[in-house]
Amino acid sequence: MKNFKRAAAAVLSLILALGSLSACGGKTNGPSGNGGVETPEYVYVANYASVGSESGIDYIQSCSWYDGRLYMVANIKDGTQTESYPTGETGSDGNPIMETYEYDTYRTALISIKEDGTDMQELTAYAQPKVPEGMEGNANVNSMTVDAAGNIWIYENLYTYSFDLPDGFDETTQNKWDYYGDSKEQYFIRKLDLTGAELTSIDLSFLQKDSEYYYMRNFSVDSQGNLYIADGEGNVSVLDGAGTPLFEIGSDGGWINGMVTLADGSVAVMAYDETSSGYLVKPIDVASKGFGKSAVAPYNAWNLYPGAGDYDFYYDTGTSFFGYSLKTETNEKLFTWINSDVDSNNISSITPLPDGRILCFSSTYTEDSHENEIVTLTKTPYSA
Repeated sequence: MKNFKRAAAAVLSLILALGSLSACGGKTNGPSGNGGVETPEYVYVANYASVGSESGIDYIQSCSWYDGRLYMVANIKDGTQTESYPTGETGSDGNPIMETYEYDTYRTALISIKEDGTDMQELTAYAQPKVPEGMEGNANVNSMTVDAAGNIWIYENLYTYSFDLPDGFDETTQNKWDYYGDSKEQYFIRKLDLTGAELTSIDLSFLQKDSEYYYMRNFSVDSQGNLYIADGEGNVSVLDGAGTPLFEIGSDGGWINGMVTLADGSVAVMAYDETSSGYLVKPIDVASKGFGKSAVAPYNAWNLYPGAGDYDFYYDTGTSFFGYSLKTETNEKLFTWINSDVDSNNISSITPLPDGRILCFSSTYTEDSHENEIVTLTKTPYSA
């Protein structure tokens, strides 16, 4: 990564001279300017801040900003585990031959850190849902956001299963997975304070109804503290902050591909529209308990991010980053990642800030090291 950034910095002046940096409001200078080459009004400049390898963070799953700090869900390596399984063969001594596996183990943690990568703190009051006694399984945090009041909202699922082991079961000669029993999946939304302590827990089992394959696809929170949950069948359930159902709406059979909090604090979904054979962005109107005026979704808008300022939402295509206006149904390319000295293959957890800066995490791996960095992209006037 360091070599990449140095190389990018070395050619940055040439790129600028050619006017190929993505920017807004470009203008063309005449003969008295630079020979008719279009120059941008601004560029996005990247600043890197190391999180520190001593943090033990392996992967950052989701991130949200509040009051100058980043709050994130992180996977942290916490040791190794060894397991042995019978191969089904017997050794010369008559004992079963066992095959041993050793692998790294990780735990999920909520982390808070300043924008500059300093003062990293684990929210130690946070605890994941527990697997009931007599069951096996795991809990996962699927998404997290911090609302305007400083409450952390997390959407989790708990998957548990059991084994119907026969009397006299011998783990040295038998495989317990041959006796797999019942399984169960539960979904929760929890409200936490900034230490990770639980304030509210909402069991979403009532949304599963009689569906055997219920799946929660997306989760968002609006500026009023209402909760929005999209399932795998194109339905959106809206609850108040205490978990009381307000209403449910369907996307007319269309597949919901994304959900995002807009710049005005409301929530919209991106859903497939069979009539146009394309995707629409459909704001949710709480007052009417339905959808507001839809807009055609921009091409390649697969990853949506909360809006701010002039843009109702942002989206990333993998090569470039855009802002989008629902009123005019227009997009604006803010920057191309590589031109802003960022390798888009390494980034995750893109987080737009209220002041227009764009934050993300860059993770690089080698055989001997692993580095996480906070990348801050700042809109900067172009000076030829």
